[in-house]
Amino acid sequence: MANHIVLVDDDPFNQKVAEGILTKNGFEVTSLSSGTELLDYLKKSSPDLILLDIRMPEMDGFETLKQVRQLEDELDLEEIPVVFLTSESSNDVETRSFEMGVSDFIRKPFEPLVLVRRISNVLSRHSVLYRIDEEATRDTLTGLLNKSAVSSKLEMLCRRKPGYLMRIQLDTFKMVDDFYGHKASDKLMVSFAILVRGFLGPDDIAGRFGWNEFVAFSTFLKNESDLNNFSENLNKTILSDAKRILGEDITLPIGASVGIVHMNGQGEEYDDALRKAAHALFQVKNSGMHGYSIYVEESPEASTTAIREALSISPLSALPEGIASYGTGTEEQEADQPQPLWIAVVDDDDMNLRLAERILTRNDDIKVTKLSSGEDLLDFLDNNRPDLILLDIAMPGMDGFETMEKLHTGHPKTADIPVIFLTAENDAATEKKALKLGAKDFIRKPFIPEILSMRVKQIAELLRLQKNLADEVDRKTKENEQLFLHVVSSLAGAIDAKDTYTNGHSSRVAEYSKEIAKRYGYNQKNQNEIYILGLLHDVGKIGVPDSVINKPGHLTDEEFEHIKRHPAIGSQILKNIREMPKLSIGARWHHERYDGTGYPDGLAGEEIPEEARIVAVADAYDAMSSKRSYRNIMPQEKIRSEIERNMGTQFDPRFAKIMLQMIDEDKDYTMREGGRD
Repeated sequence: MANHIVLVDDDPFNQKVAEGILTKNGFEVTSLSSGTELLDYLKKSSPDLILLDIRMPEMDGFETLKQVRQLEDELDLEEIPVVFLTSESSNDVETRSFEMGVSDFIRKPFEPLVLVRRISNVLSRHSVLYRIDEEATRDTLTGLLNKSAVSSKLEMLCRRKPGYLMRIQLDTFKMVDDFYGHKASDKLMVSFAILVRGFLGPDDIAGRFGWNEFVAFSTFLKNESDLNNFSENLNKTILSDAKRILGEDITLPIGASVGIVHMNGQGEEYDDALRKAAHALFQVKNSGMHGYSIYVEESPEASTTAIREALSISPLSALPEGIASYGTGTEEQEADQPQPLWIAVVDDDDMNLRLAERILTRNDDIKVTKLSSGEDLLDFLDNNRPDLILLDIAMPGMDGFETMEKLHTGHPKTADIPVIFLTAENDAATEKKALKLGAKDFIRKPFIPEILSMRVKQIAELLRLQKNLADEVDRKTKENEQLFLHVVSSLAGAIDAKDTYTNGHSSRVAEYSKEIAKRYGYNQKNQNEIYILGLLHDVGKIGVPDSVINKPGHLTDEEFEHIKRHPAIGSQILKNIREMPKLSIGARWHHERYDGTGYPDGLAGEEIPEEARIVAVADAYDAMSSKRSYRNIMPQEKIRSEIERNMGTQFDPRFAKIMLQMIDEDKDYTMREGGRD
């Protein structure tokens, strides 16, 4: 499909010339005569690129661009790249344009080859950035938002909009994966994702939250009747799809469980809502799966009354022998390295201990440690961390409730281990007290083998999700960070290439900044962040004319004013990267001075962000240890004396001292341009 370009110019001749060039080169062109026409057009259609003349009556290009960005924000549209058209050669116009975020400039009268290539370059860059954004935010299998992206969207949405937050699980998916293989289970997962998305409203948000779990926020579903229909439709259709994908004779209980919490849109916390939805989800799974449950604030345990069975599907205990007792291996583990679920069973009755062990260890996926008292459990937890604790309530000495309280207060490293209470009691007060203490479930004594196995497996499924989710998030985060760093490094290289005399400057500043931060005590994550700040500190030079950057000799006052604008331009460019809000810090304030005489804002001392103070020292050092058009590389001793002389005036003394230490350790003067080649 041809790229769609909107051309905005009040001169009919320019319109005709540009339109002729572009259509001959395969572009689809819509010509408009004013900024007002453009704004009206964007309310109905979204082009791939806008060519915008600067000099127009009524609303010029600058005002039009401002209005376009406001409209995109109001309508929640993707930002459209804009290229300015101008017959002017003023550096001020060009600088102002880049400060506003234009993608490029094209001079009039049009040179056909230049016009086409510049537009193609902008579209290509925009396509790459869009693809990077897609890869960073989308789950690769289902195409839905990944956990990080959907959580980012929902954190703000849940605070300000009323609606229903839902945690949705594809039940028994582990069994599908093991019995039918990855290809079949992947097809089923993709089908389920399509259904989740399809049964929601067009403006609702949905994303993949875990291995077999999704999270969604709906303003389209208005009441319990709508929620019931959503659950019924989801269950009926996924069962139908499962038969199509896996075969009509499938005996596994395929279906969906949905935990729901209502959000009033008045500043509620997303994380708290997630926990409530998880509680409601557990209530569904605890009652046989395949339905929904709405969390009830006043009485969490009463939310079971909200459960509605969506389908009449055989319960787990009715499955053929060999499936009902199927083990609970860790889902994301490699098949040749299974990790058994480790359960500590605590009961003062030896018969109960032996019975629980016999039931739970029927397969190799569970190992059991038997303990006779709460005191034994606490001693055991000093050096061990089981995955799950089955804890009797009625025990001599320290009972189950007291043990649970001490578990939370005295063992912070193991306080998050899930606990299922064992009890012969059958009263609501006992159950309520246990839930308030944080118990995940109840198992009545004497044990019924099928119930004990099923309850433990339900908790185990949640445990596996928690374990593997962290690994998956870490893996995706590292992948995204590497991709982002590659793009940033390429951008930094392009910026350095504008200046004949600063090849490699940004990467060296980044390295020095990271080393200063490391020696000052920054953790690894913050060291990596300041490295990226260093790479992009000069990004604003993209808006400074090449003639000024590459001028041999000293600059005039007017030319230096152009140079002084690059921090503000860089800040304007980087502040739109919302995932890294600190990214613009190094760009805007690396030329501030500790005594307040720097630019662009004249900040002083602690007013200057700490990261910018670090980058400032690294930047100054590299400037002195690199070749310039007006001088050669300065001797190391001269650089040292300059940094020492400017401690407390230009530089923060703390970071200047660290830089001096680095210089003193660099006996061979390798910290310079070309010094490590």
